[in-house]
Amino acid sequence: MSSRAEFRARVAGAAAAAALREGTPATVFAAFERSFYVETASGIACIGGADIGRGPLNVIVEGPLRIPAGSVNVDMRGSETWIPPSIALKEKHSVTLLAVTGSWRHHREVQSSKTQKRDKQRTK
Repeated sequence: MSSRAEFRARVAGAAAAAALREGTPATVFAAFERSFYVETASGIACIGGADIGRGPLNVIVEGPLRIPAGSVNVDMRGSETWIPPSIALKEKHSVTLLAVTGSWRHHREVQSSKTQKRDKQRTK
């Protein structure tokens, strides 16, 4: 019997699906009334019920949502991957919104590096 909370995905955004595709446990790092955020080595995802809507980081799960603490497993088998529609721009160009997995982790590393440099300069 697993001590981790288990969820079954119905629909997942492309970035969320990439973060959870390996089937490795995801760690909860933020919790709200209707959703919670998890992190894996591949990225982050927001997990909730149908009322959170579809988005690149969102995973809509089956059944009632109980906000867990610690780590979770999300079964992605058979889930639909949500991809945003293309947006028509002037001059008949179109752009598709793409989420880049790992961008959150990169952002955190950059911010940490900046903070360390700033702290180092302050101590001189």
